[in-house]
Amino acid sequence: ADVIATGQFPVNDPMWQYPPLAGFVFWIGQQVSVRPLIGFVTLALLVDAIIFMVLLHRGMTIRDRLRTLTDPNANSGLAGAWFYVVAGAAIGPMLLTRFDIFPTLFAVLALLSIARPVRAGILLGLGALLKLWPGFLILALPKRGLTRGLSAMLVVGVVGLSVAMLYGPYSMSFLSGQGQRGLQVESVGAIGYIWALMAGVDIDTALRFGSFEVNASGAGLIATVVTFIGFALIAAIGWLRLRGRLEDVPPADVALALVLILIVTSRVFSPQFMVWAAAIAAVALLSRRTMMRPVAGLILLVCLLGQVVYPLGYGALLRGGVAMGLVQTLRIAALVAATGWALWRIYQVATRRPDSPAASDPITSESIPAQLSRRTLAAAGADLARSASSAVAIRLRMGRLSQDRGAVLVTASIVMVPLMLGSAAIGVDASNWYYMGQRLQVAADSAALAGAVYMPGNFSEATNAARDMSSKNGFTHNPGSSDVNSRVTVTPEVSAKASELRVTVTATKSNWFGWAVGSLDQTLTRTAVAEYRGPVLMGSPCNLFGDEPPGGTSAWESASAGVACNRTPECWANVAGPGAKKSYGDRYATRRCDNTNSGCTSKDNDDYSPTGHFYKVSVTEAVSSINIEIFDPAMVDVGDYCETGNLAGAWSPDQPNPFSTIPGDAAERYAGGADSPYCTGDKMFSGSGTTSVTTFAVREPVQSGNPLTAPVNTSCTKQFRGYSSSGIKDRLSASNGAYDSGLASVFRQWSSLCTITNPIVGDYYLQVRTNLPAGTSNPTALTSATEYPSVAWSGHNRYSARVNVVGDPTSVTVAGYGQMVIYTNSPAADTNFYLARVNPASAGMSLDVNLFDAGDAAAAGVITIEPPADAVSGGTQLTLSTCQAIGEVRGSVDSPVSLPGCAMTNVSSSSGFNGKSQVLRVAIPVDYDCNETDPNGCWFKIDFNYPAATNDTTSW
Repeated sequence: ADVIATGQFPVNDPMWQYPPLAGFVFWIGQQVSVRPLIGFVTLALLVDAIIFMVLLHRGMTIRDRLRTLTDPNANSGLAGAWFYVVAGAAIGPMLLTRFDIFPTLFAVLALLSIARPVRAGILLGLGALLKLWPGFLILALPKRGLTRGLSAMLVVGVVGLSVAMLYGPYSMSFLSGQGQRGLQVESVGAIGYIWALMAGVDIDTALRFGSFEVNASGAGLIATVVTFIGFALIAAIGWLRLRGRLEDVPPADVALALVLILIVTSRVFSPQFMVWAAAIAAVALLSRRTMMRPVAGLILLVCLLGQVVYPLGYGALLRGGVAMGLVQTLRIAALVAATGWALWRIYQVATRRPDSPAASDPITSESIPAQLSRRTLAAAGADLARSASSAVAIRLRMGRLSQDRGAVLVTASIVMVPLMLGSAAIGVDASNWYYMGQRLQVAADSAALAGAVYMPGNFSEATNAARDMSSKNGFTHNPGSSDVNSRVTVTPEVSAKASELRVTVTATKSNWFGWAVGSLDQTLTRTAVAEYRGPVLMGSPCNLFGDEPPGGTSAWESASAGVACNRTPECWANVAGPGAKKSYGDRYATRRCDNTNSGCTSKDNDDYSPTGHFYKVSVTEAVSSINIEIFDPAMVDVGDYCETGNLAGAWSPDQPNPFSTIPGDAAERYAGGADSPYCTGDKMFSGSGTTSVTTFAVREPVQSGNPLTAPVNTSCTKQFRGYSSSGIKDRLSASNGAYDSGLASVFRQWSSLCTITNPIVGDYYLQVRTNLPAGTSNPTALTSATEYPSVAWSGHNRYSARVNVVGDPTSVTVAGYGQMVIYTNSPAADTNFYLARVNPASAGMSLDVNLFDAGDAAAAGVITIEPPADAVSGGTQLTLSTCQAIGEVRGSVDSPVSLPGCAMTNVSSSSGFNGKSQVLRVAIPVDYDCNETDPNGCWFKIDFNYPAATNDTTSW
């Protein structure tokens, strides 16, 4: 209405789906009241009253004629009006809160004017300018008047559209909205998907154009097929009309069949569509010749079931509730039965032989004049012998009746005044309840979704986010407000699972008319449950990722002190240069491929992620500050086993530079060989060290959970250039002329990216990229996938990450976010580290562990997946009984290979694992449970057991 008032029609508005004249109805409703909803309902109530009064008047007219001519006790003419009243009650408040009542008025008036084809055509044309369906009722006109009626309808349509086009642009924009409609959940065509939901099949639905549509395979085809069927049936009725085979069928019966076809083959079938059928059925019941009485009964059932499904059980229907699914099935069955019955009865009459007698020939309002003439003549011949007194008595009786005509109408009108006013009051208040209920549901849904991303680790932040989102939707948490209309309670709580957030929004609103019966206000409550399943956390439950060697300026600096973490899991984080080959182990940071690698097209890596690796730094409770540090952040080419250069040997002086001041530290820190706890194993395959730039950036928390949309903290962004191993000992000695303080400050040292004071409780993201040139580290470059061909160095930079915490160190964790690349160069034969965290929300699912390039060991080894130490199933400690290899090296999805003990044996390059992906599938029991409130709980581990030392880069 606001848009139309500006001189144009809505455009690109998914809720605008009506022909242009509809806009003026909305505009008029807005002028009736300062509250558009109240104005609209008032206007709809007026139209509803007009329809009832018209049906009542026509019915009383027919009744009086029938009483006069045939049966003094006849009263069937009132059936239509009272049917409309009962059907309106069955439809419920949607009768007055939806637009469909307005075009229905024109359709009813047109059918009651069927004897005047031009008038009927004009009315149908006006109805079609409000909503298209009344235009199809032109086929209800008898053949003799069809041409005139159709011409009148077309003229009205052309004139109306022309006026709309002259009024403003976009008058036909509603067609785009109609054309994009999909298969709505309530429609007849979607009943198969409802059954699938009832059976537990996961059917996706999407909120589009103000309703939920099926977003699943085949939905588009079904929508097209049912639409085609509808047009085919309408075309068949049109053919029968043109052939003159429908002249013995009451026009309202034909109209009702047409309306039922439109509804049953609609892609939408919203509950308010039954307003069309109810009103047209009421017109049909005015005629004693109607064949649609059983159809009318079925329509009442469909109307009543529609109110049960929407809005009362709509949520349960979308969730696959069996009870609501059965109700919807019965609703669809009744509608299809009504349509089938109507078409069958029309077909019987249309195919009847011309000389066969009609099934019945009762008097109707249309045939009264002709039958009056025939019956009067017959009666005159038969009654010549009757006495004059009898004739006078009959005339007196008829005269008395003629004097009393209209008394019932006046009486009914007087009685209807309080009834209609009461209905109006109830309708306005009930409509307000439904409207507020819908708004409450939207607020609850949005609040649950906003807060769920913080579950299960941060309920307080989840509560804040939920209440903030509810406020943005118009319901601010304010339970103690003195203003009843501002009294709102938003209650988040943990649902059935620790990862689920249940949000209940309760609001109170004053009633407009309820005070008359002592109901001053109404309190409504809506609830929503949401669960956030983000990428699986990998690699670490602690504030440390990788090994944690000591620093060089204090006896022992440990971020993990006081945390139940392994400081030496015998692994390092790994990031490759973009020019390295994928077969070297980093699945995501490399552009190049060998033809034999998994996930490659020719020489291009299909798994390449230009935005780099991400780690999630989670702050679960308030702390004073966090300091994010990287161990050995620069790529210093020392070789996989730290065998390159002249690292080995005695160091003199004992304290060679300001970064190694502890006596005896240098000899150990700068020693060569994989046995050194400081050996990260940086390796340059080709290119120069100076071109190998590694960029580290920290991103702030973001509600979406998408790190690429998170703001970049520019003070926490640093780039580290690479170094070659040439003359490295001299370059680490401050007394030597070749001393390089830049190298000494980062080589095997903890380097701080930044300190964040009073960090937000939430998830920060550590981003690591190797494809940006030096000096290019602004937020735009960090987020962009733009490639720099000049950056093509080939190597692997290995490092660790930790977060020093001023406060409780268990309140902060750092872990791989959805994927990780690990380098192990352990001299030991066994490496055991955390794999992934699986919450109880995943019970009944499968954990698919995708290893790329596993097994670069000197000899074949065994990879074993271990369950969380705190996990239980069936009340006992969880054991992994169903593990399978499903390809590429071992097994396949169609032919999985069972792995006893969840262990995969004979893992080595020679057995086919080099440059290949291997998926291990672990079945999670349906009763799986673990303590997800414990940061160390719910973590699966992985064990690499080899008979000899290994150096292996593996992507997960």
